[in-house]
Formats: sequence, structure tokens, C-alpha cells
Amino acid sequence: MLVTAISTTTELSALEGEWNRLYAQDPHAHYFLSYGFMRDWLVALEGGWQVLIARNTADGEIVALLPLRFRLRTLPSGRFYVTLLMAGNYGADYTGLICRPQETRHVIPVLAKAIRHLDWQELDFDYIQAADPRYEKLLDEFSARRFDRTAGVRTNEEHTNNLLCPVVTLPATFDEHLGQLSANMRQKLRRLLRTLDDQNSIQITYPTTETFDAAYDQLAQFWWQKWSPKKGAERSQSILRTNRRITLNALQAGSLYMPLLTVDGVIVAGLITFLDPVRGTANFFMTGRDESYEGPSPGLLLHAYSIRDMISRGYREYNFLRGDEPYKLLFGPKLEQLQCVRVKRRKSNGILPQAVIERAAVLATAAHQRARFKQAAAGYTQILRSAPNTVNILYRLGQLYEQTGHLDAAYLTYAKAAQLVPRNQMLKDRLTRLHPATHAMPPSTVLSAGSRGAH
Repeated sequence: MLVTAISTTTELSALEGEWNRLYAQDPHAHYFLSYGFMRDWLVALEGGWQVLIARNTADGEIVALLPLRFRLRTLPSGRFYVTLLMAGNYGADYTGLICRPQETRHVIPVLAKAIRHLDWQELDFDYIQAADPRYEKLLDEFSARRFDRTAGVRTNEEHTNNLLCPVVTLPATFDEHLGQLSANMRQKLRRLLRTLDDQNSIQITYPTTETFDAAYDQLAQFWWQKWSPKKGAERSQSILRTNRRITLNALQAGSLYMPLLTVDGVIVAGLITFLDPVRGTANFFMTGRDESYEGPSPGLLLHAYSIRDMISRGYREYNFLRGDEPYKLLFGPKLEQLQCVRVKRRKSNGILPQAVIERAAVLATAAHQRARFKQAAAGYTQILRSAPNTVNILYRLGQLYEQTGHLDAAYLTYAKAAQLVPRNQMLKDRLTRLHPATHAMPPSTVLSAGSRGAH
């Protein structure tokens, strides 16, 4: 078994056929691991991701795919901390891998080995399926002697458990579905659907490519009014930006199901659902409703309408995705368990993966420009330990040494950069001006504040 990695959109596009084939073979695969979703998501990330590819050495056929991405954050010291995430994190409700079932026993150890060889301090397996035994086998490959492992809880301020996913198994007819519900719920849903069927002023419509922006903006406004006071403005804006991109991608791919409840032509509520015909699932993703609307319950009406429609189309599951909110439980779902597991290295050499070097350089330079010289030096030094021949970082570190009075250290740093680009006149000028009598190594003392930042 051979594991390689790709990290460009060109390489990703070349995988489409094999990705779709593997997706259809894997009984644990879900919409958020489909090629269409993952392609659009990874392209939007603009770097920092990679897909591990496991192939049979005998015939070169792909037998497993694991999409991952790196997240970089700056510690108070100025050093960088790298977390390896499932690629879909912060957008997808589920994450994970896809694998040919009969190859699991051979694939898991080689994927784990490839992950261990990547440069990271922390590994987050968020929102993986607890019932899928492959993840426990994968996690067992990270020994307690070298790694710490903890399980996460995802219960929000509303006491909603986001590690539970209510999933309704759809029978052959809508009447059969109603028969699985309580008598009160059956009556309520029938009454709501009669209201829709009997009143011309209440209708279900769907957005087109031309009307999508207005429809999404209306649902987003409803969502904002309800949730931004609890989640905060910045987080809410980020969620809505991400959801817009995901939803628009689904519209363009033909997998968006977005019923809008209108009264006299005005939207009062809507659902955003993603359809997966390969798996036969409808995945409810987001809703928005006018909290001032006093008519029949729009949420229950839209879900009942959607379930009836999905049954008529031959879909097998209606997945409410993450969260065990009480209204979801009214539809008689089973509860699927997710898990979030964090793995930390007990010891790390601090080497940065190539995928985050550019971002690290931006952050270290920003600290330098704010005259946070100690933090900037720590960041520059870590980058150079990871990528020693990064000329622009050598130059900036030389500037920093010069600005803080460590002239011999500045000279040595510029000299190393000049060896890499010997014709660079700016470096020649700096070296001529600084030419010291002795060449001391860069100091380990705490850098003092200077008068200006990097330029």
C-alpha cells in the first residue's frame, strides 16, 4: 500500500472519476465527503489543505482518500502552533475519510503512518461517525506513549448536543411515515399540509440562479435576528458567509433543495437542504424564519412538506444533521452519534509544514511591524528552522537584528541571504554598511524595543 498527497486544484480535478467511484463503494460515505462538496470547499480554502491518497501497490488503484487541512495560530511567545484538521471542519456537519470497505485493514495503518509523519502539534478528528469502526482503528495507531488523546463535548448554550444527528428513515409512502409518529403529531402535520394545499395565499417556491441571492439574504436576515445576539456579530457573520458559499455551490451543482414558504408572495421561512442521490439522503443544513409571523408553524410545515417530497422522489433518509433540538425529535428519527477526538504530540520539534509557511511569514511580519520584536524573532526563527532558505524571512530577520542593535547578528543573517541571491543589490548594500570587525552569532538575549518595524 502506497500513500501520496495532493494539494492543488489541478490534481484534485484529475481525481474526480476515482473519487466518485470510491464514494459509491463506501457505505459510510456522506454528502460532505462527496467530490462535488469537497472540491468546492477545498478550492475556497485557497491553500493549506491536502488529500492523502492510498493506492494498491499492485495495480495503482486508489482505495482510500483522506482530506485534511492545516490551521496555524500564534502563541503569546510568537511561536506558531499547527493543528491538523479534517478538511471539512468549520463548514461540513460530518467529516472523515472514504475507503473501499474490503481494504480497511490494510489502509488504516498506512494512513496513520502518513499522518504521523506530517508536521503538526495537534490533530483534531472532529465530527466523525462514532458507529464507523475505522476511526477507532485509526486512533489506536497513535500510541499513548507518544500522544495524548481526549474526547470532546459539543453542547451549546441552548443545551443542544451537537454530537447527535437525528435521522429519519423514509418509508415507501408519506402515510407510512405519519403512522410512525404520535397521534397528535400526525394530526398537526396533516392540518399544516392541508393549509398549504387549500390556501392560495400560502405557497412553496424555489429560488432560481437569478433569485438565489435575494432568497438567501432573506433567510440569512431571519437567522441573524434570532442567533446573532447569542453567537455574537463576528461569529454570526462568519457562519453566514461560509453557509452562503456552501449553499451557492450546491445550487450550481444541482444538489440544493431550498423550499421557501411565502405568504402573499413574501418569504416568511425557508429551508436549505443538500441532496445526495448516490446515498439517497436529504441533508437539512440551515433554516430561517420570520419570528413575527403568526401563521401556522412554518418550520414544521416546511419539514413535513420536504419529507413528503423526498419520499415521492425515492429518497431513503432525511438527515437533520447536527443537533438534537426538540422539534427534530417530533419526526421520529433515530439518533446517530458523532465524536470529536483531539490527539496531541507529547513532544514536538516545532517544524512547520510547507503549507503554512506563507501564512506564518505574514503573521511574523505583522508582529515585526507592530514593534513586537521578541515575538517576531521567535516566528522568523521557527520559519527558518522549517525552511532555512527562505530569503525574504532572512532579510526581515536581518532587519530586526539591525533595528534592535544586534549588528553582527544582522550581518550574518544578511550574508546567508546573499549566498542564496548573490546578485541582490539591496543585500550587498546592507552588508557593505554593516561590515563588522568580528562576526558573533545571533544573540539569545531578549530583544529590546526599537524605533520602527519591518518594511
